[in-house]
Amino acid sequence: MNVLVIDVGGTHVKILATGQNDKREFASGPKMTAEQMVSGVRKLADGWTYDVVSIGYPGPVLPQSTSRRSEESGTRAG
Repeated sequence: MNVLVIDVGGTHVKILATGQNDKREFASGPKMTAEQMVSGVRKLADGWTYDVVSIGYPGPVLPQSTSRRSEESGTRAG
């Protein structure tokens, strides 16, 4: 099973997939929309083969939603 890993950070979105040696990244920030993130990931992952996606997000995941700021709760989703 090949995994595409996406690390959503405050300044960059980084991706790496099973079998790849070099991560790829693009700039992010507080004004980045979900649509912009998906578009950026799709462009960078072009040509890579993967079966599933794993996403790291720097904030809590609450029932039915996510929080925009991790410092609101002092925890990290994991």
